[in-house]
Amino acid sequence: MRDSQVLVTPPGDPDNFEYSIELVELDDEAGVWAGAFPGCPDAYGSAGEVIAALTSRPLDDPWVREVVAALGRDREWATRWGAGTGRLRQHLEIVRGRGERVHATAAANRESIDRHGLDWNRMGLAPGLAGNTRPELPAIFVCEDLDDVSFLLGIAQVPTDIWSVDVDGIWLENAPNGWQVISHPVARERLTLLVRDIPVGGFRADPPEVSPRHRD
Repeated sequence: MRDSQVLVTPPGDPDNFEYSIELVELDDEAGVWAGAFPGCPDAYGSAGEVIAALTSRPLDDPWVREVVAALGRDREWATRWGAGTGRLRQHLEIVRGRGERVHATAAANRESIDRHGLDWNRMGLAPGLAGNTRPELPAIFVCEDLDDVSFLLGIAQVPTDIWSVDVDGIWLENAPNGWQVISHPVARERLTLLVRDIPVGGFRADPPEVSPRHRD
């Protein structure tokens, strides 16, 4: 797939769609895009105009705005992850959150999270789970449940806490590594501390039975 081409999952239930919206950036300086979707005439214009035309949604539709914003930050994110050029993701899936997700973080961050919520701008002296000293992306990574977060616990180099995140109404987008991200800080009132002080290496037994509610 060309660097200028992006596939976008249409709004709604991702499992109900056989095809993706195909977007091609024709001129990155002028912001000109082309787009195609089965059953619709090809569209040309700004990213928002093309997406709106192909999905029969108004230009100011919240989902359209979120996709445009994700396209805009992808080039900046690419400078922090992977090759450092072009676009970070060639496929975008952006959905309105329902239910809860989980977030793993260094236990040393507990006091800050308890006061301020989840905010990568407040990453201080405590390293990331894999030992990194700055946020991998300016976003909050979330997993489906405790089973899904087990890989992160396995690579953690510091004791870890797991928080439940109420994502009702929050826009979620696919991360470059298969999980999901929230592109803005998350307020404290949306958080519940599920498991604290998990030792380096992860759970010594099966995850505790405290999985958050999750509705699709």
